[in-house]
Amino acid sequence: MRSSSDECIYGCVTRCLQLTLESLVGQSPTMLRVTREALLRGRQMTLAECFKMELGIVARAIDDEDFYDECGIPRGVRMSYTTL
Repeated sequence: MRSSSDECIYGCVTRCLQLTLESLVGQSPTMLRVTREALLRGRQMTLAECFKMELGIVARAIDDEDFYDECGIPRGVRMSYTTL
């Protein structure tokens, strides 16, 4: 049997998870898969290795035309990771 404080915590966690799910539903399925893979790989890496991996992900993402389409950036406007 749960106590009232347990119920309150359960309700807060459930609401947080629901908000997170709603936020993720509208995102790029490809980037969600990339993020999941990065999190799984990052578990075995040092912090420096994680930062290096993230830089590679960002550099690759901004070279992709889909990045610009999904962000609403007009075609022809290009960025590099040094401008971020």
